[in-house]
Amino acid sequence: MIPREHLLETIEPEALSQWYRPAQRIRVGILLLGDALQGGEGFVDDALRTAGHEPLRRKARLQPRSGEHSVRFEDAVEFVQLYGHEYALCVATSWLPVRGREVELVEVLHEAGCVVVWETKSDDIPRGVTDWGVDALMEVSE
Repeated sequence: MIPREHLLETIEPEALSQWYRPAQRIRVGILLLGDALQGGEGFVDDALRTAGHEPLRRKARLQPRSGEHSVRFEDAVEFVQLYGHEYALCVATSWLPVRGREVELVEVLHEAGCVVVWETKSDDIPRGVTDWGVDALMEVSE
């Protein structure tokens, strides 16, 4: 486990709105990759509403393909390359099957202009997360 003092800024889901910074009229969405914030979508909705945006129009969750359990790395990258310019914030999760490719995923998200918040369980912080380039960690309880 990584010592707390070596972590990036760690936020609670309730503080998600402090990382959501919509820009202009295009970059206003929040993207959830896979199972990110499964039990906390209300925080995403609140952040969007506070900024004057309708969650039904500005929140997207990239789902796995039919019959699969996880979002494929390639699908996430393709989606971000095509539509990432519409999103101000992306919440990714340690449960994506991208082991060893986290840096690449974060780079693609940053290139698209997204702030990247990585969701993790408070007792299971991934080794090396401080080197991935994420902007913040979001601890969630199980």
